[in-house]
Amino acid sequence: REQYSPGDIKGLVEYARLRGVRVMVEFDTPSHNRAICLGLPEICPPIDCTDCTYSNFGPKPALNFGLLDVTKNVTYDRIGELWTELYDLFPDNMAHWGADEIFPQCWEQNPTIANFAKQNG
Repeated sequence: REQYSPGDIKGLVEYARLRGVRVMVEFDTPSHNRAICLGLPEICPPIDCTDCTYSNFGPKPALNFGLLDVTKNVTYDRIGELWTELYDLFPDNMAHWGADEIFPQCWEQNPTIANFAKQNG
């Protein structure tokens, strides 16, 4: 299986809790969001970035890792909705945001995102 229902997740979290194990969610953003970009393409930059590299794996197009378009308010709205759903499933007060393995050259090649980054530091 490649996906779990909300009931599956709640069952797993409860199973772990009864055994003294905390289950912490990781939602690795703003990269590693390939599935999100496939389902919500409006929150991802156009897939025209082919100069992204991941040091151990060679060239990868942006879609392989699913970079988010940080210039759009809708991106933050959708990610907020996903986090709200995750908070209901994972009652732990800890979560991991990731925020590593970002390929800045992909954003730099997109004029809108590059301008946003320049204006917002």
